[in-house]
Amino acid sequence: MPDQTRTPEGLVDMLTELQELVELHPRNNLNLCLSGGMKEIMALILSHPDVNVRRLACSVLTAATANNSEVQRFAQKQGALNLTQKFDSEQDPALKEAVFGSLSSFLKAENFESKRLFIRDYDGLAFLSRLVCSD
Repeated sequence: MPDQTRTPEGLVDMLTELQELVELHPRNNLNLCLSGGMKEIMALILSHPDVNVRRLACSVLTAATANNSEVQRFAQKQGALNLTQKFDSEQDPALKEAVFGSLSSFLKAENFESKRLFIRDYDGLAFLSRLVCSD
C-alpha cells in the first residue's frame, strides 16, 4: 500500500486535519511548534510543487500564528519572513492571497522584532508599496 503522506492528496488530507486541530485550541499551536511541525509547514509553503498543498499549509500557518507571540517566534526562526519572496514568486492569485495572509498573520500583534526585521532586512516598506501601487 502506498504511503499517503507522499501524495499531494494525502498531504492535503493531513493538512486539513492539522488545521482543524490548530483552530480547536491555542495550545495546539504551540504543540505544533514544539513537535517540529512549524519547520515542516514552512518547508511545504516555500518549496512543495503542488499548489493545493502550499495553499493549505498557508492556512495552517495563518491560523497558528494569529495573535500568538510564542508561535510567531517559532515561525520567525523557521524563516517566515521568506514569505515576502514567496509572494513575489507565486503566479496563482489565490495562492498569492494565502501567502500574504500568512505573512500578515505572522507580523500582527506584539511581534515587534519580526516587524522590525521585515522593514529593515526584507525591504518591507517597498514590498508594501508595490502591493498598494501595482496595477
